[in-house]
This record gives sequence, C-alpha cells and structure tokens, in this order.
Amino acid sequence: MTTTKRENRIAELVELAQEWNCTFMDALLEILYTFYEIAGFERERLDAEFGPMSDDELMEAYLVTFP
Repeated sequence: MTTTKRENRIAELVELAQEWNCTFMDALLEILYTFYEIAGFERERLDAEFGPMSDDELMEAYLVTFP
C-alpha cells in the first residue's frame, strides 16, 4: 500500500470518528467488528482476537481488511 493510499484511509477514519463523535480507535474497532460480525464471526471470538492487539496492529488489520 502506498503512503498516500494509507494516509487517505487514515483520513477517512478520522472523518468517521468525527461524524460518529467517538475516538479514532473506537471508529476503527467499530468498522472491524461490524465487518467480521457480518462475515459470521462471533463477538467473543473477535474480542479474543482484537483484545490483545496494539493500536498499530489494529490499524494494520484495518488496512489489510480494507485496502
């Protein structure tokens, strides 16, 4: 992923966080949870997967999921 594309994806998240009146990380997690719950993953499984991840790891997961 190019730097510009990465910056654009991050800027989109910032905008969503502002629209939703939440933090950047809350917006990122909401999008990841929603996507994977729709795909059939249980919330508890996602909690176990995302819970121990650092902010940087969550951001990478988001960027890989939504290139």
